Amino acid sequence: MRTGMPRLLRHLMLCGLSVGMVLRVSGGASGQDAAAPPAQANSPSSAKKSAQEFEAFSALVEDLGSPEFAKREAAADALRLGGQNSLQALRKAQNHPDAEVRRRAAELLGPLDASLRLAPKRVTLARKTRTFRSTLEEISKATGYTVEAWNNLEQQVEFGCDNITVLEAVDQLGRITGTCLQQGYGDDRIRLGAGNCPPLVTYDGAFRLVATSLQQYRNIDLANAMPASPGAFVAGPGSGRTETLTLGMAIFSEPRLPLLGVNEPRLIEAWTEDGQSLLPPATDSANTPRRHVSRYGNGYRSQTQMANVVLRRPSNSSGSIKSISGVVSCLVLVDQKQIPITTELAKSKGKTIEIGSTSFTIDEVTGVGENAGKPITVKLSVREKNNDNPGDYTWMNSLYQRLELTDAEGNKYQNQGSNWGTSGPNFATITFTFGPPVPQQKAARQNLRGIVLPGLPIAPAKPAKPAGPPTKLMYTTWDTMDHLVPFTFKDLPLP
Repeated sequence: MRTGMPRLLRHLMLCGLSVGMVLRVSGGASGQDAAAPPAQANSPSSAKKSAQEFEAFSALVEDLGSPEFAKREAAADALRLGGQNSLQALRKAQNHPDAEVRRRAAELLGPLDASLRLAPKRVTLARKTRTFRSTLEEISKATGYTVEAWNNLEQQVEFGCDNITVLEAVDQLGRITGTCLQQGYGDDRIRLGAGNCPPLVTYDGAFRLVATSLQQYRNIDLANAMPASPGAFVAGPGSGRTETLTLGMAIFSEPRLPLLGVNEPRLIEAWTEDGQSLLPPATDSANTPRRHVSRYGNGYRSQTQMANVVLRRPSNSSGSIKSISGVVSCLVLVDQKQIPITTELAKSKGKTIEIGSTSFTIDEVTGVGENAGKPITVKLSVREKNNDNPGDYTWMNSLYQRLELTDAEGNKYQNQGSNWGTSGPNFATITFTFGPPVPQQKAARQNLRGIVLPGLPIAPAKPAKPAGPPTKLMYTTWDTMDHLVPFTFKDLPLP
């Protein structure tokens, strides 16, 4: 540890700072828990503590410009290990009069921001015997996610964990209870269904990679093969036998960090049990990973994406893959914010508003103020300023998930579909149809055919309150980030 570091850390700890570890800074780190705020976050004592932490980090920012090298490095180390207050101090330093402070703050800002945005939810549970249901409820309380299971909820489970990620926790619990993670429902819940938890799993903070298959494919191009003798052929020029070996993977993410796209994985190394490399030749285009060329990936949120790794089998005598490792670049949706296009839908015809790089013009509104239950249509002209990549259409795909119609209290109308008119790389005319929202009901926990559903609405004793007239058309901005997820798998049988 560098000179001066112990004194700085003691100073930080005296101020009540919580110092976390940034596990990786290249491509966006994950592993530091920046999840839930303290229970007394709004109390005067918490506000005072936060102000003291910010002052301590602001003092460290000043040390980034110290003439003493050791002091500069020690300050950088302490800021790198900080949390939100460190991040705020570094952001403020972007306008610092000292050029050296600005430079060092900029170097620290990106990795720290990434580590906080991508930090996983973590779970600590005392080891004891509980019902499966109670264990899921404890994980739900610890993470803020609704965690469900579909079977054996009353079985007794001895389970405990110490500061592990939620995805590791549900896998450990699944191995005990005979359940496995189920995703792909398009919501923000974590589900465990009947099945065996996969054995080949690797974790990286809020992300989980599973090796799903190894497929070998062989082919002979008979159309260009030349007959050598009856029933025998030899390959003609430029044709012949081809053979491929592909490792399939599934990438899972926590619900609050949905995936928008996944690049082809990049291999670092892959070896058979007899010491032969499975890496394709460097000139093989199949081993050249594609890069993201769009702002919103495929334009659709998902907590599960698939990826394939192309390999080269060195010989048929090799029976297994001893070790394979690499990285997958994922496009992650790290932040979402709702902004109103209009709060008076009935009076909004002809209104234009710009939200970030997107502008919306409301061309026509029908069905507002008419009989309850009648569909409401909203015709929009949407323009996107995407000068970096004008051929990117993925922003259009995302509109269906990002536009919502609500009443004054935020009760959501049902999106029943859309019709597309004229469209181009940066322009689209779209008509959305909305149906009435489901009446709001009292939220409570219930057991529906053995499923734990905390917070799911159930029928109250009195009729539910009907939704009000549609007033707000809301647009959700998406803040995305490229993140490298490493993987390593060992002892895979070859087909």
